[in-house]
Amino acid sequence: MNKIVIKCIAFAILLINISYATETPTQWRSCPIPQAGKQDTQSPADFVTDAIYLEADNGTIKREGISTLEGRVDIHHNTQHIQADQASYDGVNDQLKANGNIILSTNNLRLKSRKIDYNIKQQTGKVHAVEYNLQQGLGSGKSTLVTLQGKNRALLENATFSTCPVEQRSWHIAASSIELDHEQAMGNAKGVTFKAGDIPIFYTPSFRFPLKDQRLSGFLSPSLRLNEQSGTQISLPYYINLAPNYDATLTPTLLTQRGTKLGTEFRYLTENNSGKWEFDYLPNDKEKESEDRSLLSIKHKTQFSSSTSLSINATDVSDDEYFDDFGDSLITSSIPALERRIDLTTIGKNWILNTSLQDFQILDSGNAPYSRLPEIKFTYAPTKRKGQLNYTLETELVQFDKDNDITGVRFDINANVSKRYGNASWYIEPAFRTQHTQYSLKDNTLSTDDSPSRTLPTVSLDTGIFLDRETSHGKRIHTLEPRLFYTYTPFEDQSDIPIFDSATNSFSTSTRLFSQNRFTGKDRIGDANQLTAALTSRLINIQTGEEEAAISIGQIFYFSDRKVTLPNTSIATNGSSELAFELAGKLNTNTRFITSTFWDPKTQSTSSTEARIHYKDIRKRVANLSYRRLDGELEQTAFSFSAPINAQWNLVSNIEYDLLEKRNLEILAGIEYSSCCWKTRFVSRRFLTSDNVSYDNAFFIEFELKGLGSLGTGATNILEEQIYGYDQ
Repeated sequence: MNKIVIKCIAFAILLINISYATETPTQWRSCPIPQAGKQDTQSPADFVTDAIYLEADNGTIKREGISTLEGRVDIHHNTQHIQADQASYDGVNDQLKANGNIILSTNNLRLKSRKIDYNIKQQTGKVHAVEYNLQQGLGSGKSTLVTLQGKNRALLENATFSTCPVEQRSWHIAASSIELDHEQAMGNAKGVTFKAGDIPIFYTPSFRFPLKDQRLSGFLSPSLRLNEQSGTQISLPYYINLAPNYDATLTPTLLTQRGTKLGTEFRYLTENNSGKWEFDYLPNDKEKESEDRSLLSIKHKTQFSSSTSLSINATDVSDDEYFDDFGDSLITSSIPALERRIDLTTIGKNWILNTSLQDFQILDSGNAPYSRLPEIKFTYAPTKRKGQLNYTLETELVQFDKDNDITGVRFDINANVSKRYGNASWYIEPAFRTQHTQYSLKDNTLSTDDSPSRTLPTVSLDTGIFLDRETSHGKRIHTLEPRLFYTYTPFEDQSDIPIFDSATNSFSTSTRLFSQNRFTGKDRIGDANQLTAALTSRLINIQTGEEEAAISIGQIFYFSDRKVTLPNTSIATNGSSELAFELAGKLNTNTRFITSTFWDPKTQSTSSTEARIHYKDIRKRVANLSYRRLDGELEQTAFSFSAPINAQWNLVSNIEYDLLEKRNLEILAGIEYSSCCWKTRFVSRRFLTSDNVSYDNAFFIEFELKGLGSLGTGATNILEEQIYGYDQ
């Protein structure tokens, strides 16, 4: 049978607001049968706002009384859409009763049922034996009765809820009632039983969950961790949504070998301020003679104006062994010092003024760095312009403080001027720098002069050529880039100047080839009369612009001995540096590599070597292999991978090995399972502690119900840190 369309358009005119004086309701007869091939149904975009549209195969409409519809009933009202086999509609009260294969769709819900009693305009009523889906978010389930309480609220009785697809119900919650508040985007369930499949796992009298990705006060998922230092650790965080721009988290943690620790975190964000404060407190640590243990961390930033800001970054712990006992990796357990720093920064058009206070809490027995109380820096650097002189000015005033050592004030001013000549194929850039440093010292044990000073010029000349040609039938560009860099700084004896922050600039990176000063910091300016010769060649894909391969080689040639030294070091007399070699590129679409080596032609040996290879493909298979060697200091190798077994299971691992001491530095191994609606991870970790002798073992469990949160211990963060390219 062709469909007969029955419409009620502009409801306020035709049905609701018009009164008829007739004793017998006027009957609307069916509309003419549409011609074959024509579609009479209008799309929602064509509907008049607030009008009610009725469609059915058969039916009768009454201006006053009950209209009846049968066969493929379709009802539209604004964004609502109702389908049914049979329906009766009271146009005066907007009341709809329907039966058989009902589908009710609103902005928030999609309900399937066999029976409905519903007020269309008020969006209130009862729906029986319902299967439902949330329209704006993950989640679906069943309910014996849904009471609709307006367009944004619904009460579900004897209901279930899950973020899993219906055909793959790995988990769900069963509740005596679930209240859905779409205005607050929040669900509130009572009498809740969590089930894996059909097996009950645990019960809770109430449970709140978000209907969207939003913040909500309440208990977060608990976490579980096991390690040798503290035993079993069970945490139950409670999140407090104080305001849209303030929140806090309280995390009580039971450590079976130590006691109970309370962790607190407070975050805030205003128009001019942002930050995070953390405080962890463990009273009466049973493993440390009932000592109180604590950690305080402050990160804060105030933006006074578009150009001026204040930042604070400070961490303090109760004792030197805090991270040994509570750290979860080699990195955290071997932290040598904690920085406390305040910065006030103003940025102008071409200048920056920074005033800072910097102090440290020393956690190991090594040489403590100097505190800077205060440090004032001013930098002036106009925008570089082609063909014109480029110049910068850097000044620094620092008060250095340290117990039982030389202290004092250092003022340094550094002026640079340069000019670049050339074009896209060549350049030559002469530069001149002069640096003056003045000291005012206390407790000086180096000389009788408490006000030493130093003024030294540096002249440099940098030049290079860019040659290129097309290869591979025009698919790639091959470049050849020779470069020469000369620098000269006269010698001046600086042995009467203390070492506040200077150290030798390591030659283990190729940037050292083009450095004007072989020392870091301001306390030493190395004498130099040297020439660097380097050559770089690249292979570039013309279509993508990607650098597919690059090789560089370079060496410094010294024309005089280097007489300026750090304490307890000798004059350097060699006529040339080691040969620096770098190679990087792609082996194929999925594999990249980089390697650098520093080789001494005289001794026929390498002082430093580093090599890394990284693999990642579209199936998220990841593998990393690295090797590092510094002559006489370290020789290490590391291998990590993330290997999907199939769509659900994934293996992860990371191994770091000390080749000199022939021992493991860190071993991590784990397995992950992920389905469409839940994940779990099990990760075991063994790492060397800061005493460089003993090991700690830790075990992490993470369980996530997609859409409801996770039970875990940060295993995901650990994997992202340890396995380069890992993607959960």
